[in-house]
Amino acid sequence: MRLLRIEYRNIKLFDKDFVIDFTANDKVVNTEQVYKVSNNISLQKVISIAGINATGKTLALRLIDFVAKLINDNTALKNEKIEFSLFKENSKIIVDFLSDKILYRLISTIGLKKVDEKGLSPIKSFYFKNEIIYSKDISSVKRKKDIAFWDDSQIIIERNKLNKNELGLLNDNHSILITITKNRSFNFVPFIDSTNINSLVKGMDYSSIFTNLFDDSIYTIDYKENDKINVKFKNEEKIYEINNFDEQYRLLSSGTIKGTLLLDLISGILKFGGYVVIDEIEVHLNKTLVEFIIDLFMDENINKKGAALIFTTHYLEILDSINRKDAIYVSTRDDNHNVIIDRFSNKIKRNDVKKSEILLSNYFGNTAPSYALAQKVKKVLFEEME
Repeated sequence: MRLLRIEYRNIKLFDKDFVIDFTANDKVVNTEQVYKVSNNISLQKVISIAGINATGKTLALRLIDFVAKLINDNTALKNEKIEFSLFKENSKIIVDFLSDKILYRLISTIGLKKVDEKGLSPIKSFYFKNEIIYSKDISSVKRKKDIAFWDDSQIIIERNKLNKNELGLLNDNHSILITITKNRSFNFVPFIDSTNINSLVKGMDYSSIFTNLFDDSIYTIDYKENDKINVKFKNEEKIYEINNFDEQYRLLSSGTIKGTLLLDLISGILKFGGYVVIDEIEVHLNKTLVEFIIDLFMDENINKKGAALIFTTHYLEILDSINRKDAIYVSTRDDNHNVIIDRFSNKIKRNDVKKSEILLSNYFGNTAPSYALAQKVKKVLFEEME
C-alpha cells in the first residue's frame, strides 16, 4: 500500500485545508528523484516541511501519523489526542492511496457528540458522521490530473447507506476503511516524540558500522542482564558499564544515540518499503549527516522499494540538497496565528533558485525570525545590563 495524498478540511488552527501530496506534480526529468508506480504516477522519495518555530510543522507530522494509524490499525477516534485539539463538527479527512493496482479515496466526515453524564459537565465524543470510499483501476489514470478525478460512479461503500446489520459490526468511532484495508498495511515509523530524548534500544547491534558513522571511537556497545549496557572504545582495554538512562550521556553523545537508531530504522524501511517520519531531523546531527540520510532515499540502487522519508526542519540550507520543488512544504502562520502549510512549487516556478535563500528572504512570509522582535529582545537585555 502507498499513500498518494492526505487532506484535512475544516479543522482548528488551519485557516485553509491541510494537504500533503505524495505524488510528483512537477515534470519528472530525473527518475532517480521519484519512484514510479505507473507510467503516469510517480511518488516522492523525500518530503520536507520547513519553517521557523511554532508554525505547525510537528502538527503536520501528527496529522500524517493519524492517517497511517487509521489505515494500518483502524484506530478509534477516542483513542487519539489529536482530535480534541483539531477536530470539530464536520471536519473532513480525505485520503488517496494505492493498493494492488487499485486507487482508493476515503472521505470521512467527523461528527461531535456531547454526552451528559449524570448532570456533570458534558463529555465531548467524536464519531464518523459519514464515510464514502471510491475506487478505480490504476490503468484509468492516463494523465497526472486524472489521479484527483473521482465521480459518484466510482463509489463502492457509503457508511450511511449500510444496513443495520452491517453497521452493527462497526463502532461509530471506527472507520469503514477496515473493509478495504483488512490484512493490508504499510510500514510506518514515526520518530516524532523522540526529537530531544534519545535512548539506546535493547536488541540493536551497536557494534555495526552504523554507530561508527557517528562515533568512530566506539568498538562495541552490548546489552547485558538487567538492562545493563557495556561500552568499549577502540584502543582501550577498559569496559565501561552503564546502569541507568542518564549515564548513557556520560559516555555517548546524543547524536551518536539518535543517529544509530535512525539508521537502524531507516535500513529496515529501505529494505522493505514504507515511511520514516522524523521531526526536526537536524537536532543532534551534523548537516552533512542529514544530507547523507536524504541521499540514501534518493539513491535508486539502495532505495529499490520506493521508501519515503518525511521530515521537518528549521535548517533551511538542508532544502538545497532536495532537487524537487514539489517535495518541499513551507509552514507559516498568518496574522490571526492560523497555520498555513503550502507547497514550495505552488509559489516558486523557477528551478534555478536556492530554496534556502527564498525562505530566508521571507518571500512566503514568516519563514524567517522577526527582525523587529529580535531587536526588542536586544533592547530588553541591554536595559537589564544598565
